[in-house]
Amino acid sequence: MSNDINALRDVLFETLRGIKDGSVELDKAKAINDTAQTIINSAKAETDHCRVTQQLPGSGFIPAHAEDKPPALPHSAKEKEKPYVGTPIRGPLNGNSGPQARV
Repeated sequence: MSNDINALRDVLFETLRGIKDGSVELDKAKAINDTAQTIINSAKAETDHCRVTQQLPGSGFIPAHAEDKPPALPHSAKEKEKPYVGTPIRGPLNGNSGPQARV
């Protein structure tokens, strides 16, 4: 098993599935979560250090190249905005009898 962000995600999602199906006890899940948070905090400290010193990350925990990154979550940035359909305001706008606005 590699020790990178993708492996951590795999373990966390596996744990989540185990909680849902009852195969992982809550105490064990909490211990996994606490350990994951410690690893994430360590990675944050590493990236902050790299930002301040203007160096590239060295541990490999977070991929440094675009081709190493996992695909984006579905519908994350590409989700189309849905048009707002609100309640129509009754009566004419600004004293005229034109189209009614929606709020």
